[in-house]
Amino acid sequence: MIVKSVVLLFALSIVTLGQGQFNCDDGWTLGRETTKCYQILTHNLTFDGATSACQKLDSKLATVESAAENQAIYDLWRTKHRYFGPYINGVRTGFGQLDFAWADGTWMDYTNYDNAAMNDYGHAENCLEMLGSGRWNDLPCGSPRSVACEKAANPDQFNIDLM
Repeated sequence: MIVKSVVLLFALSIVTLGQGQFNCDDGWTLGRETTKCYQILTHNLTFDGATSACQKLDSKLATVESAAENQAIYDLWRTKHRYFGPYINGVRTGFGQLDFAWADGTWMDYTNYDNAAMNDYGHAENCLEMLGSGRWNDLPCGSPRSVACEKAANPDQFNIDLM
């Protein structure tokens, strides 16, 4: 009985150690400290083109919900050596300089605005990009930029037969 208890305890510890492990499909990168996979498309696309390009990959434009996610996108984008930062999924919702929400209408709990760059120049800067500093800037939605796509990571599967 003691041996079975030790074996069961060992098996449960393996399962516990495996929880929280994720992986991504080929061509995607798991963000450190996130459960999201990212891909940077280096095409120069408008916001609408960027949205469509991500959808074709069964993903969406990146919705940045934490500093860790922002850093993951920034680090991946920097490996592409692009001058202009990628589009992220924010759109202007009002007339104020910082009136943005995610394109699906959800409120932004995390922001990383570059306050010096967020100026709604000409009242025509209704989309968001990530700058070379990792901070965010508003820009016209028709400006060509690279693209940050995201999708949920795949949980690792463990098949342990205790029989």
